[in-house]
Amino acid sequence: MSWCSNDIFPLYRTYTIMSAFTFAHLMSIRIERAAGDELERWDSYVDRSVHASPFHRRSVLELIARHHELTWYPLVGYKGEEPFGLFPLFETKEGPFTTVASPPSNTGVAYLGPIRVADNGRKQRKIEKEQRRFIEGVIDWIDTEIEPELVQIRCVDGFTDVRPFLWNGFDVTPSYTYVVDLERAPDALLASFSSDARRSIRRAEERDVDVEIGGPSVIEPLNDLIRSRLEEKGVQYDLSAEMLSSIYDELGSERVRPYVCRHDGDVVGGTFVLIEGETLYGWVGGVTPTTDLPINEAVDWQIMQDGIEEGLSRYDLHGAMEQGVTEYKSKFDPAVTPLFEVTRKSAGVKAATGLIEQIPASIQSIVR
Repeated sequence: MSWCSNDIFPLYRTYTIMSAFTFAHLMSIRIERAAGDELERWDSYVDRSVHASPFHRRSVLELIARHHELTWYPLVGYKGEEPFGLFPLFETKEGPFTTVASPPSNTGVAYLGPIRVADNGRKQRKIEKEQRRFIEGVIDWIDTEIEPELVQIRCVDGFTDVRPFLWNGFDVTPSYTYVVDLERAPDALLASFSSDARRSIRRAEERDVDVEIGGPSVIEPLNDLIRSRLEEKGVQYDLSAEMLSSIYDELGSERVRPYVCRHDGDVVGGTFVLIEGETLYGWVGGVTPTTDLPINEAVDWQIMQDGIEEGLSRYDLHGAMEQGVTEYKSKFDPAVTPLFEVTRKSAGVKAATGLIEQIPASIQSIVR
């Protein structure tokens, strides 16, 4: 029988079409909302990402949703059966509008957004194609399942290729954080600091300023101190001791460290530090102390020394956008590190935003 016979050709043609379909299917990125066993595997995917933050952990995402009464969507992008990326989303209400946010506002989380699972040696061209399909797949999912008027995403510093958002009509705004390189000896790191930072650290040592990693019992007094100091400056602070304690209980002392500074037995300063991968995150704290002692310099220096001793490579000072704060943080020879916020507004949101911008500043807080 000839391979070109009329009996065989239809089968060959059908096989060719099916093969092409299968190949195209494998090349696409499938977006699913994780549930059941897949949700159980969420943190194992976080472990494989090189730029995940502590807030990408399932327990923290669930805490945020529960504490703030939000709906959250743990989206996973699959290439075939292998996970390519994670994208946690929250659905919120901003006035009359439905918002999809990552992270949601007023939660104390500065950035979240999408992350890639390990690239497994893929070439750049392939990563870019798959990432574009992943982001476009998530956008399609959002528009089909939720249809929000507003989308707000603040990406982690490791997720810098936001072109797929630009290509799909989103606005992109750059933001910055400071990251201290801990891959050097303590003496070399100290020598890179500004002269006044070095003087402050020496003065703290001379005055026996005591910095330690506290346990659950220090969370409430440290949080009360942070709140009171921020409120004196007119800054709203929404993190409760209950929320911080829950994060500590869920992630454990290996990932959550309440650094406190004591003087004469009293808590006079400190910072809540989170750990993910090779990065320390100076999350909340570092407020202006009530004493003239160099409290913040002592705390940050101890955090960095501990990170070096444990083989961690980065200390994220968590923000570099407020001019007054940058004058302090830049003393530690950090790298200015970009991250991006991407937004998309409906015509109704744009109109409402324009209306608020025309209202006198003294009334805007009431409107918001």
